[in-house]
Amino acid sequence: MSLVDIERSGFRNSIVDLTKTSPLGLSELCDFLFTSAVYPSESLAAVREMDEQFIAEFWNDTVRRYGRLSSRENSSSALALLYFYSRDYVGPVRSLFSLSLAEEFQTQGAGIHFLARDGLPEYMAAKVYRDSGIEYPPFNYVPISVRLMRQSLQDTSADLVKTYLNGYGFSDQSTHVLVDIGFTGEIPDLLTKLYPGKNFIVRFLISKGDGVINKARPVMASARGFLYDPSHNDPIWERLLENVRVIRGLEDTWGGVLSSATQLSRSDNGGVSVNSHEYPDSYDVARRRIAMWGIRDSANIFVEALRNGQTVETLLGFKDTYFKKLQELLLNYSKTNIQFGLFVPHEPTN
Repeated sequence: MSLVDIERSGFRNSIVDLTKTSPLGLSELCDFLFTSAVYPSESLAAVREMDEQFIAEFWNDTVRRYGRLSSRENSSSALALLYFYSRDYVGPVRSLFSLSLAEEFQTQGAGIHFLARDGLPEYMAAKVYRDSGIEYPPFNYVPISVRLMRQSLQDTSADLVKTYLNGYGFSDQSTHVLVDIGFTGEIPDLLTKLYPGKNFIVRFLISKGDGVINKARPVMASARGFLYDPSHNDPIWERLLENVRVIRGLEDTWGGVLSSATQLSRSDNGGVSVNSHEYPDSYDVARRRIAMWGIRDSANIFVEALRNGQTVETLLGFKDTYFKKLQELLLNYSKTNIQFGLFVPHEPTN
């Protein structure tokens, strides 16, 4: 069963008109998004419904709250465009990645850990699937960072880190699947040292585990990248992913509205608390929320396709189409000022 395009409706034409008012020159990108997007054929009604739902949510919530901000990056058209970029390009890739995990680990008795913050899109998609009645292995979302995990190398902090992670099930079953955006596996490597008797399986969106890395970090020898893996031998993705601007179009904006978990401390009741907190309301928080709306709705489109008779295997067979669409977009637009308009600034946490 093939994928299909949706023609621009009156609603989508109104969004194109909105982007024409943007000082960032976004109307060309908007037209590209709408004419290049593809969907599972049974989901057309769901997509149109989501279009309408988004615009109502957008105007009633986001524009009402942030519409008075008028500097270049605070354009309402950029916010609208971010939703469609997230739902129709980033979302399908990350939602299918999440669906592939359900398929791969359904019968293996492993727990899946989506690592904060960059594993949040796959976690959100997993919640949509599970809440829609699709079988999914046990999973959770773990607020963690490289900076936090490096504390496990210190004798005085190792027990604190382990106590914290035990609260997320790392002391339970013997096999744990670690899901993250990528890239070279420092967190999985540190986890194998903290839990030497456990079996860790690494599944990244983008794996950069080459021979040198795999030798230094043995856990990466069996790692796999969904979108990109060195074994894919794809020179276009390899070149694209060397561009920091491209990584920014896949990473920070989809990290949710909580700050990174970088520091642990003992709480008054003897437990462990982490310094992750919700960001104060801001325009960047609006961008983060809208990006996650896109992930949520992308997963819902696949749910609708499954309800209408498509199989998981069929949907996963479409992944190369979605990879190519995202690749085309990044090749055409990663060098333009849309980066400034659509995505939140990078926030180093290592």
